[in-house]
Amino acid sequence: MTKKQLPPKNNLPRLILFALSTLCFILGGTQIYLSSKIAVHGQELQSFEDKLRENKLEIAHLEKILQETASLSYIEQQAKERLGMKKVENEIVYIMPHRFASAQRVSD
Repeated sequence: MTKKQLPPKNNLPRLILFALSTLCFILGGTQIYLSSKIAVHGQELQSFEDKLRENKLEIAHLEKILQETASLSYIEQQAKERLGMKKVENEIVYIMPHRFASAQRVSD
């Protein structure tokens, strides 16, 4: 039996075409994947920026409230309204003498 010898085929153009097609497919898939990832991260970033803006507004509002409530006039007003306190015009200080060592009697 003799095998008929075929002339060698030049497969180089087919190989190059296959390699280029595979490369284009891989690059296209990578581009689609990366585009979707970038879009998702862009949405997350926008969400974080919105939350940051809301938090900054809330902080500014709370700082304003803190500044208003920390003033002496506000504290006095609340003490009068809520606790029924009155402003003392004349201060009277009473010291109980038995609380001091010099005022106590020493037993002999």
